[in-house]
Amino acid sequence: LADLGALIALDCLLNNVDRVPAIWSNEGNLSNIMVDASGSICGIDQQVNPILDPAGLERYSASLHSFVEDVHRGCATSIAARRIREALQINCGFELNDDGLLQIFRGVKRVFQSVAADRAGLCEQLVALEARTSAVFKHAIADVGTSRLHAMVEFLQHCIAVVADATDAAKAAAAAAAAAD
Repeated sequence: LADLGALIALDCLLNNVDRVPAIWSNEGNLSNIMVDASGSICGIDQQVNPILDPAGLERYSASLHSFVEDVHRGCATSIAARRIREALQINCGFELNDDGLLQIFRGVKRVFQSVAADRAGLCEQLVALEARTSAVFKHAIADVGTSRLHAMVEFLQHCIAVVADATDAAKAAAAAAAAAD
């Protein structure tokens, strides 16, 4: 379940709405998760869905920030927790208990903490990837997505910043609460 959480974290960074709807209002599509004989999971059919409208981006950022906070607090009663449970129930007939949800949250938290720890490096890698991708497809006759590439990179950098800032704030709040006890 922690691996499912890691995949959910990736989807949040990408705004990949077509899998587990942690921060989106849909039923999800868990058929975009493949499971092998050993129980390892692999996500398929993912994509970056940049939000270009400033008001939409602000709403998305607030949802993402709230999810990061919920994960760090282990809030099993949050809206995101309910959406995850419902998606598993609707798509798989699986009733997720609190322990299972917290396992999923551990996987999400692990990815979010990694993003926070290497935010500058990730953003630099995205810029380098944009340059390499543009070079590879510069002679393409059809638009293979390169017209949106810069918007995707900017969106990903924005989401990395939201996750990193929210993760750092959650860690600081937890440290302050521990110091107060």
